[in-house]
Amino acid sequence: MEKTNLIAKKFQSGGIEGVVWNNNKDNKIFQSVTIQKRYKAKDGSWKNTSSFNESDLPKVNLVIQKAYEFLALKAEA
Repeated sequence: MEKTNLIAKKFQSGGIEGVVWNNNKDNKIFQSVTIQKRYKAKDGSWKNTSSFNESDLPKVNLVIQKAYEFLALKAEA
């Protein structure tokens, strides 16, 4: 029941980051995507969240579009 997740590709626009993951679970290969926002908290530490402001949405859209493009073009090759 071995599970392995490896980064296939990262996309970033400002503080928004998308990661395409290569997953291997029980010898089955699949890909998934995570989207997160990185920001600096008031105490100076860096935090991650999956909650986005209205002004973040164009960047979220761009990152998702690039991740989809990467997956779609890879599947056609």
